[in-house]
Amino acid sequence: MKYSIQLWIFISAGLLIAGIFSSSFLMTGLALISALQAQRVFGKTYNSSYFNYKEIIKRRKERLEKLQKKTVEE
Repeated sequence: MKYSIQLWIFISAGLLIAGIFSSSFLMTGLALISALQAQRVFGKTYNSSYFNYKEIIKRRKERLEKLQKKTVEE
């Protein structure tokens, strides 16, 4: 999915450039809106804290500590 969103951004950027050179405000506007939407989707999907490796390592350590506490209590 990551690559499809990146492709969406690049195609939108290409349409934006084509719209600027052809002086088509409709094509430029649609390409700009599409590129911004793709960037927003990409940011929500891949730049969130879930995909942050430090957060993942922190969560794993917390889970390990919980498991160790459970085994000690039992």
